[in-house]
Amino acid sequence: AIKCVDFVYAISQFMKDTIVKRLHRTDIQVVYNMIDIPEINAPDIDLQPILQTKYVLFVGRLEELKGIDLFVRAAVLYLENHVRDINFVIIGQDVVNHRSERMAKDELKELIPKELQQYFIWKTPMPQEYLMNFYQYAHVSVFPSRFEGFGNVCVEAMKMGSPVIVSNNTAMIEIIDSGKYGISFTNGDYND
Repeated sequence: AIKCVDFVYAISQFMKDTIVKRLHRTDIQVVYNMIDIPEINAPDIDLQPILQTKYVLFVGRLEELKGIDLFVRAAVLYLENHVRDINFVIIGQDVVNHRSERMAKDELKELIPKELQQYFIWKTPMPQEYLMNFYQYAHVSVFPSRFEGFGNVCVEAMKMGSPVIVSNNTAMIEIIDSGKYGISFTNGDYND
């Protein structure tokens, strides 16, 4: 279908390059997503203790494509080798891993040694006006996606003042302007 259209818009240079490579189209214009950041609501009373701790934030579906497994493995590695003075907050929709037919969150928890599980805080998706609080108070927000056409979450985090770490082979490298506004790591490498 995309081969038959008169013109193509891509949401990032990364997506434009992907389309050019796969479909050999050159009549593509980049038009970035517009992000509407809502007014921040005061956090619910049960969220305030989390927001008052030092934490690293992940926001996204709990699936391999989003790199949640990399986030968890890197967090475990950090906790095993450093002073345990930080939590890891994961906000995202649990999904079925179609290879194993198990819920992703269950599989991810198996990656975390029992003595480290207390440092992981799992939250389900929430309205944006509450999510903005998590970005605002995060020590850093990490987006380890293996493939990302744009990365709204990265823009949201930056808008709220959170430093960001992104994988280097996705559109998010454009958002951080190749390291000017955040740092990157080698895509797929949780040791980096």
